[in-house]
Amino acid sequence: STQRTLPSSLTDTSQIQQKLESFQSWLYAKRVLSEKDSIVKPKLCDVSSSSQRLGLFAHKRSISEGEETLSVPQELWMSVAVSHSSPEIGSFCRNCRPWVALALFLLFEKNKKKSSVWCAYIDILPSTLDSPLFWYVSLSYG
Repeated sequence: STQRTLPSSLTDTSQIQQKLESFQSWLYAKRVLSEKDSIVKPKLCDVSSSSQRLGLFAHKRSISEGEETLSVPQELWMSVAVSHSSPEIGSFCRNCRPWVALALFLLFEKNKKKSSVWCAYIDILPSTLDSPLFWYVSLSYG
C-alpha cells in the first residue's frame, strides 16, 4: 500500500495552530484573557511569504491608548526568583548567573512536558532566536 504524507509546511502549520489553540485555552483558564471580554487574542501573522510569527491582535475593536489588554498573574511569571525557589533545581540555579538560571529553569520545565504549569506557553516558543541580544555583529566606527 502507498502512504501519502502532507508536505512539512502544512503539517507544521497544523501543529502550530493546534499549539496556538492550546495556548489560548491556557490563557483563558489562567485568567490572563477573558473569553467574553478580551479585546486581544493570540494569532499567527504572515511576516513574509515563507514566515509566520505569533502575536497578540485586537479582534473585537481598536485598542485605546493606555488601555490594559491583558494581565499576567504573578504566579505565572517565569523569573529568576521563581528559578531560585524551585524545589527541584532552585539550589543549583541560585549559583548561576541570572540569565543562565532562567534558561536552566526553562529547559527543566520544558522537559516536564504536560506536567509543567507553563507547558502551553513553552510549546509556542520559537525554536530559534533572532533577538538582537543574540546577534553577533562586529561593528567598526569610522
